[in-house]
Amino acid sequence: MRFIFKTKIERFISLTEYVRKEKWCNVHGWTEPFFQDSKWYAFPPNAVIPQPIPIAWCDYGSSISQLFYFLLYRLLMLAIIYSILEVIAQF
Repeated sequence: MRFIFKTKIERFISLTEYVRKEKWCNVHGWTEPFFQDSKWYAFPPNAVIPQPIPIAWCDYGSSISQLFYFLLYRLLMLAIIYSILEVIAQF
């Protein structure tokens, strides 16, 4: 019942997350993704107990370009943090 009070943006984000998880599950043979206790679960092939969906590729996209931009963003953030620490260390 808590889904009733979600805004349109929250519902759209939830729907896109579900679609992304469902797409990953279809590619890897998993079925019936669902969200519970702040984690995504699905049934692996030939399983009767749902398992948490692996996050590594699922959350960052399954294409190489999406992974590249994610890693580039992380590298940029590390460079900025390193620069800030260098400036602070000079004092």
